[in-house]
Amino acid sequence: MKGLSITYSLAEQCFDATRSIGLLNLSIGMLESLSRRPEIERFTLFSNDTFTSLNLPNIVKVEIYNQANGRGLRRIIWDQFTVYSAAARAGNDWLFMPKGFVSFLRKCPAKLAAYVPDVIHDFYQRTYPGHFNQLECKYLQMMLRAALRQAKVIFTCSEFTSSELASLSRRWGIEPPPLVAIGTGFEPREKYQSVKPNRLMVLVSPWKHKRTDLAIEYLQRWVKGKDWEIDLIGSLPKDISLPSGKWYLHQRLPESEYRKMMTRARAFINFSEYEGFGLPPVEAILSGTCAVYSDIPASREVLMGLGAPFDNNSYESFAKALDYALNVSPEQLENWANILLERHNWKKGAEKIALSMLKAQQSG
Repeated sequence: MKGLSITYSLAEQCFDATRSIGLLNLSIGMLESLSRRPEIERFTLFSNDTFTSLNLPNIVKVEIYNQANGRGLRRIIWDQFTVYSAAARAGNDWLFMPKGFVSFLRKCPAKLAAYVPDVIHDFYQRTYPGHFNQLECKYLQMMLRAALRQAKVIFTCSEFTSSELASLSRRWGIEPPPLVAIGTGFEPREKYQSVKPNRLMVLVSPWKHKRTDLAIEYLQRWVKGKDWEIDLIGSLPKDISLPSGKWYLHQRLPESEYRKMMTRARAFINFSEYEGFGLPPVEAILSGTCAVYSDIPASREVLMGLGAPFDNNSYESFAKALDYALNVSPEQLENWANILLERHNWKKGAEKIALSMLKAQQSG
């Protein structure tokens, strides 16, 4: 049986410009694991000069395309024309696009596989019309439509995202290719070995679905009269100010500092009303910190009730979840971490990808 020859495009991503560190880490993890599968005969990576420490086997041939890591017209030209020309020159049977967006102006010169992490732009159109750049939203939709029409197989991070994508396909009148939920992968993490200080770590964002407004409101109520320090990671919406007292706002942190802060926190707090997967709560538990997170469909699927979920619509639910999280033992956290590592690992995910691509290849 013929093996797989794959061109994988990471060139469009980099740490400094990405909107989603989670998707960037996922794309790298997927690359490093997939390239080691025994079904692979040839593997070409489209990269850029920002990636200097990828852990890749010798089978991977790296080609640098810095023009892909740009904005505006330069990026549009790459998306719509150059990446397909580069794939044709690479000569592999497959082109794998880990961000899920492909050209709608050209036909893919190879068998196309795409990874779709979420359909957040559709959520914004339905829930917060006018709060997502309409021109950008239209552009993303046209590329996603093209992926649904051209791809031989589409991978997602969760069954929830697969169901969202299937629903969107029906509304668009498109018969989608096979949708395969592959999850993501995690590795064991070092834990903090000393007594943790009274410090909370909270993700914040100007994006409306992250519900930073609720995070600030609920935490101000909870912390009143208590001696706690609160680290906010990210950027605040324009209409929200940093509360007075022991509140600290950190812009994007290097991965090593982010992980260190996560291990030292007594609890990790993540508000959201829409996710395709929801990486941070899992990362927190693996770091030995209980995750306090919004009880939404993707998180329910991914975390299986582990940690401390809460109802966005209830301060009482949040306060109860946070109080519970602060009393979870290290032994319980370690047990949860083992369950999550068994469920979410790239060995399983990469195997699903390779076998699904072989199946699609055999069926023509």
